[in-house]
Amino acid sequence: MDTVDKAMEFLKTLPKDARVSVNVGAEGAVSRHLRFPRATADVIAEDVWCREDIGAMIEDAGKEPSDTNIDAVLAAVPRGLDIFLDRLTEEGSEILHIIYDDAIESLDR
Repeated sequence: MDTVDKAMEFLKTLPKDARVSVNVGAEGAVSRHLRFPRATADVIAEDVWCREDIGAMIEDAGKEPSDTNIDAVLAAVPRGLDIFLDRLTEEGSEILHIIYDDAIESLDR
């Protein structure tokens, strides 16, 4: 997200029960990584990654974060997004264990 206006348009597409945290920086720049923590039904946390995150990586490498370059990077790794999601699941499970294992052990039953 680049501007507050873009962020607002995106936020309008979310479910009405979504709780959202957005970081706004200098001159209305919106954080490129938005988080949507929710505890509804079966979902306890949700994280959204956007094309802009790939653009930021490209920019960090000193290259132009254009739509063409973002498309090229995403296309260069077959199943790259599937691999990314699998890793998020695996590492997310490990993180949950680190955070909650003591609380689980303290349960009576």
